[in-house]
Amino acid sequence: MRLARRILPFAACVVIVVAGLAVPQIRQKIPQKPQKPGEEKPAVEGVYAPQEVASAEKLTDAAGFPVRDIASLKEKATDRSYVTYGDGLAEITYRWDSQSICFRQSQGQEDNSGDYTDYPAVTELTVGTVTAELRGEAAERYTLAVWTDGQYAYSLRLSDGQSTEVWQRPLAGVRTEG
Repeated sequence: MRLARRILPFAACVVIVVAGLAVPQIRQKIPQKPQKPGEEKPAVEGVYAPQEVASAEKLTDAAGFPVRDIASLKEKATDRSYVTYGDGLAEITYRWDSQSICFRQSQGQEDNSGDYTDYPAVTELTVGTVTAELRGEAAERYTLAVWTDGQYAYSLRLSDGQSTEVWQRPLAGVRTEG
């Protein structure tokens, strides 16, 4: 028993030292994002802290690509927030009364909504230059729209499901060209 009391703290220290030595070896095996020549490494890799800015113009600067307000939502909203996540994703949230609408834009063509629900109701809606896939819990109760223009991916998420008729106004206000 006396021997176990002496060995146990020593064994715990050995485990801590070995673990501390192993962490740098494990970190070296984690693939790192390739750097461009002359580019500095970020202070923290792989962590995307949201950065809130004051307007769509400032969001454009922070995201590194053009992001525009949806005019019909901007004028109706009593509160707006503009956020970039540092990984090529820009987000504008419009709020009024109990409603909120989240508009996302990112580089590429992948679904950027962050909503991976398997919705039972799916339809396609074309408004102007936008052809979006609407997803919802039931026909004419769509909460999510996703689309791409080939260069950027877009999504709109409503707090409450709406009909295709209601979806036409926000989709008509999305400007995807220069």
